[in-house]
Amino acid sequence: MQKNIYFVVLDLHTTDRDKIIQLFKDWTDYSAKLVEGELVKKDGQNALFPPSDTGETVGLNPHRLTLTFGVSASFLKKMNLENKRPRLFRDLPLFPKEQLREKYTGGDIVIHACADDEQIAFHVIRNLIRKGRNAVPLRWSQSGFAAIGDRMETPWNLFGFKDGTANPTKEQDFDRVIWADSKDWMENGSYMAVRRIQMFLETWDRTGLEEQENTFGRYKESSAPFGKKMSLMK
Repeated sequence: MQKNIYFVVLDLHTTDRDKIIQLFKDWTDYSAKLVEGELVKKDGQNALFPPSDTGETVGLNPHRLTLTFGVSASFLKKMNLENKRPRLFRDLPLFPKEQLREKYTGGDIVIHACADDEQIAFHVIRNLIRKGRNAVPLRWSQSGFAAIGDRMETPWNLFGFKDGTANPTKEQDFDRVIWADSKDWMENGSYMAVRRIQMFLETWDRTGLEEQENTFGRYKESSAPFGKKMSLMK
């Protein structure tokens, strides 16, 4: 897991399939260059045109940059591809006490950039959005960070706890919870669910230790679940 993330959701403003196919081809070409620390494209001879690359990462290495692209069910509908929609690809149900804001829901295309350098992740998203700004304008975005330490342990969240989430490590776990069970275009693909959670840190910082621990069901010092030895918690 890298230290920084930039996550963007784009709206599809065209139904021209050829145009979108070409955009994804261009993004693929850009991505191959970006993960190698290269410019997305060399500048042409006409200095009256803007530079092909915004240039804020010249001289920097890629810092373990990874890129993930995804499309939503609404994308398939707009592109008249609903017959390609997998059976399990459906909207999430409402969760208790959710307060969804329309501007942070929906969208057609998602791009997820992670890197150990924040400027690298920002640069990637900036240039990919720039390439598709006429056909797929930005709907919403979110940046984030994580204190990853030696990368072997689950990071602490901003409440000062490890909440019990973890990434799978065994191949059978990936087959069970990551890769889509599909033999068509979704083969070797996965599903993504993104939720923005507001953290009221000022209130939390005035909350007693006992109540904080009861909220998570974990000890503050180690984040070990109640009833388990603190030394066992990684």
